[in-house]
Amino acid sequence: MSGEMLWECLDRVSIIFGIITFLPVLWAAVLYIRRNSRLRKSILAAVARAETHQPIYIELTGKNNLTVEAEKYLNKQNFPGEILKGIELIRSGVKMNDTADVEKLKNKIIDIKLEALGRAPECIHLFYSGPVAIGVMIGDIFSNCKNVYIYHKDESGYAFTAKI
Repeated sequence: MSGEMLWECLDRVSIIFGIITFLPVLWAAVLYIRRNSRLRKSILAAVARAETHQPIYIELTGKNNLTVEAEKYLNKQNFPGEILKGIELIRSGVKMNDTADVEKLKNKIIDIKLEALGRAPECIHLFYSGPVAIGVMIGDIFSNCKNVYIYHKDESGYAFTAKI
């Protein structure tokens, strides 16, 4: 009898601990959702106020026509102000195991960044298609710029992914 009472007592204690643990997790989830919705609204408001937009197209797969689809997406957004002429980098493939090739690509991307910043846009819209490792490198290169918006392609076309 005492063994049964012990297990019942432990069961009740575990239920109480489960409820106590659930409440902070629920609160954290609510805060996370609220913060992300506010952040997304502030990003959309900043883009809506911008007067100059600089699109950058980086296509490293050679499989699709990134520039045409990205321009269609930008035109559908009806951004206020001027959309500057896009800057393109189109290559079919990158040899990831060739460090010299990756280094040349890195320098080319840095040149593209400097060219874009030379035009003094308020927003840079970055469309990228290629290896993930190069995407990380691009994020590092553009990390000290303000208002860089990254877009990815899904089934329906391009969609906003993140702001650097």
